[in-house]
Amino acid sequence: MDEEGHILSRGKIDNDPQSLKTFLDGVDHATIAMEAGYCWQPLYDALTEAGHTVKLAHPQRVKAIAEAKVNTDKVDSETLAHLLRAGLLPESYVPPRDIRELRETVRRRAFLVRERAKLMNRIHAELAKRGIDLGIPIFTGKGRELLASLEIDAVNQLLPVMEALDSQIRLISGSLAKMSGEDEGARLLMTIPGVGYYVATLIVSEVGDVRRFGSSERLCSYAGLVPSVRRSGGSTVYGRITREGSRWMR
Repeated sequence: MDEEGHILSRGKIDNDPQSLKTFLDGVDHATIAMEAGYCWQPLYDALTEAGHTVKLAHPQRVKAIAEAKVNTDKVDSETLAHLLRAGLLPESYVPPRDIRELRETVRRRAFLVRERAKLMNRIHAELAKRGIDLGIPIFTGKGRELLASLEIDAVNQLLPVMEALDSQIRLISGSLAKMSGEDEGARLLMTIPGVGYYVATLIVSEVGDVRRFGSSERLCSYAGLVPSVRRSGGSTVYGRITREGSRWMR
């Protein structure tokens, strides 16, 4: 689309670098809008490295601005182009690649910890069904020995899986602990009582450059920790927190 809103080219391309290169053949530089979908990163990086200016659109805010009764890729792409042309595109923050990698590592650790917690709950349930109370914490070294000695298949088949998860969590935790020691922001966060290396690296990875927030209130809004507000006439009603933004930070 040109600056006057005329469509110069439209097409469907495969999700691979060569198709993208073919579609943009002859275009030295373009300003490109793309939605922050599930797999935006490879496409974003490829376009940026090719010298284009890429703006990542916030899907929910785009929807709020330009809701359409017909939602197709054809309509959506045209809407994005018009918003970009008019300077009305609501953008998502794109952290540097190293911060993105840190974010993926932190979230992967959180995923593994959740999976381990599910196994722990399942083992507790198996013991409860049999009326067994070992009287000690069951996921310590001694507790696991006692669990194994019970010779319950439903428990013994889960313990090796837990051990594998433990091993991977330790590996990731070691990497994060090292990263936190090398990052000035993480080291500063860890001076707060109760904030260890994991929470510190999580905050760093989700916030990125904190200077992009003009105030603490804006940072809280980014995390979805501010109340929703409805104003009509002279009436103001405050509701629950918005829960927008990073659920990991919340």
